[in-house]
Amino acid sequence: ETTWSDRKNKLNQMLKFFGEDLPISEMEWERRGRQRVLGMMKVMENSGSINHAGRCRQVLKSIFDYAMDQDLMDVGRNPANKPQTEGVGHKPKNNPAIDWKEVPQFFNDLKENSPNSSKLTRLAIRFYLMSCIRVGAIVRLEWDWFDESENLWVIPASTTGLKNKLMNTGKEYDHLIPVSPEMRQVMDELRTFTGFQKYVFYSPEGKKYPHLNPETINTYLSRLGYKDKLTGHGWRRVVVTAGQEIGKFDRDWIQRQIGQREHKQGAIGVYDRTQFLDQRREFMNWWTKELVTQGMDISVENN
Repeated sequence: ETTWSDRKNKLNQMLKFFGEDLPISEMEWERRGRQRVLGMMKVMENSGSINHAGRCRQVLKSIFDYAMDQDLMDVGRNPANKPQTEGVGHKPKNNPAIDWKEVPQFFNDLKENSPNSSKLTRLAIRFYLMSCIRVGAIVRLEWDWFDESENLWVIPASTTGLKNKLMNTGKEYDHLIPVSPEMRQVMDELRTFTGFQKYVFYSPEGKKYPHLNPETINTYLSRLGYKDKLTGHGWRRVVVTAGQEIGKFDRDWIQRQIGQREHKQGAIGVYDRTQFLDQRREFMNWWTKELVTQGMDISVENN
């Protein structure tokens, strides 16, 4: 859903740049299509949108590949092939993350709740910090996805936020979250006011979504005073680093728990269906207990 919207927005922006009436055949390599593409990228890069320029070029490359396949352009070199100079000298900006030694102060700030945010938002961020999965997937959790007998969340592979490819829709791509006692406490508190709804983080105030907006957690962190210090995605760096350095857990187990799919890539990835669920359950039990040890209060007071 989000990928479709993003690509459509990029295409519309490029249509305005090139002119909506420009025939696609005019973008062929021999008709100076390459110069047109590079010119567009230069305008974007000069405005500071370096990553955006590269992503727009990738969209164009897919469009031109399709056009050549459909005989709408002469088959030949794709004018949107990656130039050797793309991104040279540019240092990508990573999502900021706090150090492990800063975690206790972070939890103290969460407890004080200076933004005076709602109970739902405060429970959402605690559940997110414990769950190790992306924000986009967490806010879309549905109560029916919880397997009570296995004490396990089973998030369908097609869920927005899991970052699965369109073709990866089988059960082997469902994301599993073993539930620890600490996570169960948050869930029990959530059930008292969203348990009768479809979504765990149902929000009647939402205009765009029936659940919390995926931006809610990052907005809360920014209002808490952590702008340029920590984002929801940046917290994943804390999970991976502390899980290995402090907890001494295997990187492969943590990788699967945060929803990375590197083990599914390459020729051998076709055959790799390992989940390491028992080991991941052990990790989740340690992780959530360690967060409490570092000062995270699980229950939140009503506002």
